[in-house]
Amino acid sequence: QTHNDKHVLENHSLSAGLHLLGQPRTNFTERLPSQDHKYLRATVINMVLATDMAEHFRVLNHFDQKLAPEDVRGDQPLSADKKQILMEMAIKV
Repeated sequence: QTHNDKHVLENHSLSAGLHLLGQPRTNFTERLPSQDHKYLRATVINMVLATDMAEHFRVLNHFDQKLAPEDVRGDQPLSADKKQILMEMAIKV
């Protein structure tokens, strides 16, 4: 068994995509600094997992609880956590 029973389609997509990134011809991230590579990988994983409809209400609740209207006006920088929540919500639209 390759994947667990949670987020089956999403885990399969991530596995296939990350496998492609491991190939020299398709690895556009190889020159990124290690910290940027880790951030990009974690962000992609979180974004793909957020597309699972089983996560729909978790994402909505997280958005409602953690972000206030003034957070998204753009006049102040967002924390990394709030950016992640906003991106997860945006992918649902």
